[in-house]
Amino acid sequence: MAGETDRKPDETTGLTRREAMLQLLRVGGVAAGAAVAGVWLSEHSFRPIPAKAEEARRDHRIADDSALPHLVVVKGGEPRELVQRAFDDLGGIRRFVSRQDVVVLKPNIAWDRTPEQAANTNPDLVAEVVRQCWQAGAKRVIVTDVSCNEPRRCFHRSGIQAAAVPRVPRSFCPIPSYSARLIWVAWYSRAGRSSLRF
Repeated sequence: MAGETDRKPDETTGLTRREAMLQLLRVGGVAAGAAVAGVWLSEHSFRPIPAKAEEARRDHRIADDSALPHLVVVKGGEPRELVQRAFDDLGGIRRFVSRQDVVVLKPNIAWDRTPEQAANTNPDLVAEVVRQCWQAGAKRVIVTDVSCNEPRRCFHRSGIQAAAVPRVPRSFCPIPSYSARLIWVAWYSRAGRSSLRF
C-alpha cells in the first residue's frame, strides 16, 4: 500500500516497451494459433451430407445435341402456335420436362395491365407452355412472378390466371418478400385445382 501512495498523481500509467512487445507477441500468437486451427479444421472437416444423398441428386442439365439449336426465334403466328413451333425446333418439350417433374415458370406478370397493353407475357403463350408441361408428364406446374404492382390484380388483370388455370383458383396465399412486395405462386394440379401458395 505504501507503493501505491508513493506515486505522484501526474505520472502516466502507460505501457513500457517491454510490456507492449509482450502484448503484441501474445496477440500474434493467438492469431497464428487461430489460423493454424482453421487450416487444420478445413482439411479434416467434411460435409454432413450422407453419400447416398449425394448420389441421389439429379442432374438437370440438358444433354447437348449438335443437331439441335441452342436458341430459336419464331415469328408470325398466334402465341400458341409459336410456342409449339419453338419447342419442336428445340427438340420437343420432353427434352426439358420429364415425368413427375415439378416445373416452375416465371413469365412477366409484373404489371397491373391488360393483355392488350402488352406489358406482361401473353396469357395464351403461358397457357400453352403449361399445357405442354402437362403433356410431358409434369407432376406440378408453378407459375410465379414478383409483381411490381399488387400481385393478385396483376395475375388476374394480365389474363394469365384465366388463361393458364383450367378452373378458378380456390385460394390465394401471399408470400411476403424482403422488399415488402408479395410473391404469388399459381399452382396448377392435374385435377384442375389451383392455388397461390408459398
